[in-house]
Amino acid sequence: MLMLSRLRSNVLIRAVSSHNFVEKAYALIDDAKFQGAKVEEVNKAWLKKENDLRLPKELYKHPYCTEDHPITLHPRHTFRIVMELLGPEQVSPHFQSVLEYSKWYNYFFIGLIFTVAMRSHHNHAWGYVVLNMHYGFEMWVYCFFYYFMQSTAMVFPAPWKQLWKSYNLDSILESVFENEENLALETRKPSLAQVDYLRVHKEYLGTKAKLMEIHLENSRVLLKKHTYERALNILKATDRFEKDNMSKVLRDALDQAVQKLGQDISGSAAKDIKKLAFQSALIGIRKGKMTYENDPLLPRLLNYIEEFKSKAEKMTEKEQAELLGLTKEQKAVIASTDKKAEESFTHALPAIKHPRILNSKKFKSLSA
Repeated sequence: MLMLSRLRSNVLIRAVSSHNFVEKAYALIDDAKFQGAKVEEVNKAWLKKENDLRLPKELYKHPYCTEDHPITLHPRHTFRIVMELLGPEQVSPHFQSVLEYSKWYNYFFIGLIFTVAMRSHHNHAWGYVVLNMHYGFEMWVYCFFYYFMQSTAMVFPAPWKQLWKSYNLDSILESVFENEENLALETRKPSLAQVDYLRVHKEYLGTKAKLMEIHLENSRVLLKKHTYERALNILKATDRFEKDNMSKVLRDALDQAVQKLGQDISGSAAKDIKKLAFQSALIGIRKGKMTYENDPLLPRLLNYIEEFKSKAEKMTEKEQAELLGLTKEQKAVIASTDKKAEESFTHALPAIKHPRILNSKKFKSLSA
């Protein structure tokens, strides 16, 4: 008891001393609950907003699917069509009169009596006998079947009508199935058309790819041929210019030799040279042809040529290249010719003969 009293006093003292702390703790708990409720409310609002934005308002509906002409047929459509054709619920045959459920039966005998009454009566004796006998037999059969049908209807109400109804229902269902089949065939026509279009489109893509492949291969061959032709033309032009340069060098050498001969002729020894040349001409006249025997100029000319030949043989490859190489003007001519060939090839139009393509605006704009 003493320990309990001490413990109780300590608890009371602690409780009394921590009253403010307890109130503050409760306040913190309430505040935490309020904050949790607020966070939960914010989360609910955010989730609702996300659902409104992300989830669709209604499910996908096919544009060709309608209530009257659905894409996928459901049994309820068939029952609905049948019920629309049959109309409201039929009344039980138990509550129908005999005249109602056997009207075609009565119409048959009424027509039979009418045709019997229209018979000729020229032979009165035989006609009256047959007429009376027929009427008796006819009335007996009529009454018999009347009561027979009435008694049969008590056991199985209106059997013929039930048979007729089942036949009509089968006919209706067959027509409904046929209509639904035709509707399904009509409904899938756009899809089949799209499939056929996709097939034709794929064939077109294959044909287009094949034509592109052929065009690229032909373009590659033409480009290779064009490159070879340009290179060959450059080589031919270079060879022609080098030959021209060689001819020019030889012509200059010959001109120099002739010029030196002219200097020799016009020099101090001109008189002796002319005399020797005259004597050589006389020798040729005696022989009847010019042999240039004892000619003073020909050895000099050959000597000048031999000097040029010896100089040419002693020239290095670099000196020969500088002497016979292409000049700037010749290189410019070759470059301009090659540039024109390149431009004519790059700007050349494809060899198309189809008039529809040739008259198209796009082709005309490209060829302008």
